[in-house]
Amino acid sequence: MKKAMKAGLVGAPDRTVSPASSGDIPMIGIPQSFGSGFLRFPEVRRRTGLSRTTLWRLESAGAFPSRRQISRRAVAWLESEVESWIASRRQIAATVTP
Repeated sequence: MKKAMKAGLVGAPDRTVSPASSGDIPMIGIPQSFGSGFLRFPEVRRRTGLSRTTLWRLESAGAFPSRRQISRRAVAWLESEVESWIASRRQIAATVTP
């Protein structure tokens, strides 16, 4: 089962971490962008349409906001930075489109 989840064959519940949560324990059932200001990968993928590998490549090149370590085994992106990146891409697309 763990291998299937790792391969993306089995869906995991949406998770989020709120600054008010104790011990950095993910809360299940609350939308990923609900008040925390952090976005986990499924939400970043939904908003950008980018794969995990493409995000990693863009981050490495400094072309996408860096992820933050929010607990020992979890990372997230700041919602404001992701939204700014999306807005900049829209602006670039608007100037390039014939």
